Amino acid sequence: MYSEIDLNIPTLSDSGTNIDVIDRATAEALEERGFEYMVIKQNQRRHTIQFGKSTAVEQIIGYIVGSGVVKRLAVVENISANLISVHNLTKQGIVVQYDDTGVKLLYENVVILKGSVGEDGLYHLNLIEMLLTCVGTGAAISDASANDNVYRSYATRMNERHAAKYIKMAMTLHKNLKHIPYSTMARNIESGAWEGINRNITPSLLRMLGRRKNCITCAVNRWNQLPYLEGEGKVYKIGESFSLDYVGKMSTSSRGCNGVVVISDEGSDRMKVYGTKSKTGVLDACEQWMLYMLSHGHRPKWLFVDAGAVESGAEFINAMSKWGVTVVAKPDHISAYHVERAIQLLQNDVSAVNECTLTFGAKDWLPAAVFAAELRATCSNKKTRE
Repeated sequence: MYSEIDLNIPTLSDSGTNIDVIDRATAEALEERGFEYMVIKQNQRRHTIQFGKSTAVEQIIGYIVGSGVVKRLAVVENISANLISVHNLTKQGIVVQYDDTGVKLLYENVVILKGSVGEDGLYHLNLIEMLLTCVGTGAAISDASANDNVYRSYATRMNERHAAKYIKMAMTLHKNLKHIPYSTMARNIESGAWEGINRNITPSLLRMLGRRKNCITCAVNRWNQLPYLEGEGKVYKIGESFSLDYVGKMSTSSRGCNGVVVISDEGSDRMKVYGTKSKTGVLDACEQWMLYMLSHGHRPKWLFVDAGAVESGAEFINAMSKWGVTVVAKPDHISAYHVERAIQLLQNDVSAVNECTLTFGAKDWLPAAVFAAELRATCSNKKTRE
């Protein structure tokens, strides 16, 4: 769930900044696009960065690795703008030229990158291009952000080698898990969401396999997924609110159903799928969801829906009020983005499950969707990690 703006307009800083730094959301978005994200575990020493005031201090929680004019990005939890240091560019022989319309990076009098002036009055450049655009040979990795010990530890992790049998084992696990992204698998192991995994299947091994991009099933079903733009809205507690959407009518029925109701908890992204013969089955799906949440000690108060005829109808609203749930039908509410993201993930997952399950065909989309939703429930995400 990352805004395209996070990747495309890092701020080019011409102040005293001597480090390239981004926030965690941007780092995870880059990781999904195949860049190396080296996470510093909490039990390891973490260095800090001070932004101006002595109170504005953030820990470095990891690094993103590139091969271009930007070779290493420090990652912090939060930062108002992604900063790229001019000093780290000029020491590579790059000339930075500013004017009132934008900024240019030149190497040996040739323009290699161009940026613009944003609405905030700051100079912006494309971060992915900076990570990939190379100049000269042997330009040094910026080490202004860390001492020698930190860099040696970091380089050692970068050069880690993995035995062929463990690579095969990790690829088999990826296949058995119906091609959940390697980066997601790595984060689940790091966060402790998954237990009992062979200790030789490490996050670094999984990320290495993700960077290879040689999984045909993932290439067909996942890599075409567009970046997700999420609006701003209230942050809800787990079990406090949920959103839903009806997907159908399908071209082929599955287990007697012609569509599904996708329901997602706003506080945790927990998603469930309910098969239905028509859109009028939305109420039955909501009642099943309420029983599920109550059985886990949660009592939802809010339901966010689009302005569909069934969901905004008096019968549906009255039925939900008996459960103590207020229905909010507002198409531009954050819930619309929320459930659309859930459906986007579900569609990719169902496609991957169907393709890699020999006994599944076109009419098995419902069990594939139910399985995909339950598999996602085992994964950690930004909300559950916080």
